[in-house]
Amino acid sequence: MLQQEETVQTLVNLGLTVLQAKVYLALVKSGTSTGRTTAKTAKVASQDIYRVLTELQEKGLIEKIIAKPNKYRPILLEEGLSMLLQRRNKQTAELKKAAFVMFKTFQSSGEREDKNETGDFVLIPEKEPIENRFIRVWETAQTSVDLVNDEREAMIMREKHYELTVKAHKRGVKIRELLIKTRGGGGGKKEEKKQKKKKKKNKKKKK
Repeated sequence: MLQQEETVQTLVNLGLTVLQAKVYLALVKSGTSTGRTTAKTAKVASQDIYRVLTELQEKGLIEKIIAKPNKYRPILLEEGLSMLLQRRNKQTAELKKAAFVMFKTFQSSGEREDKNETGDFVLIPEKEPIENRFIRVWETAQTSVDLVNDEREAMIMREKHYELTVKAHKRGVKIRELLIKTRGGGGGKKEEKKQKKKKKKNKKKKK
């Protein structure tokens, strides 16, 4: 079962605020309740509860029952999640359209920028999609490519994109690599030592 924090985060990812998520979940668990009771169950300040309840009502996730005092009833969780998912999907589709329009608008200027990208050192953070950048460099390089990389990562990239490096060589592109040993480096030497120890043990057993 999901923990409370994870459940709240799921609703936040679907478009609710943290307070809205807490209040909605409290109503789903307890059923129809007054604002005061819901505030205690959700652990939300009394000065915030009625504002949040109004927001949830506007989103169609709860219903207000006119009484003394007023009460609030949540729609079924399944219906609520379905509604939120539909809204999220609609927003995602709209964002995709906007991103595509942006891409088309800046495509020509981006191509000009690539052609002028000569003699530059480009530092790529780990979180950026390095592989996409790596592919673009190999495909657009005209004279030379200088790489500074971790030994292991360099080996993986070479094996995975061998054809790109071959094509670059055929275009006359000079490739130089500076390989850096990380903390995990030296693994080869450790393996050699292990193998030597095994051989010595085996010799002793034979004697």
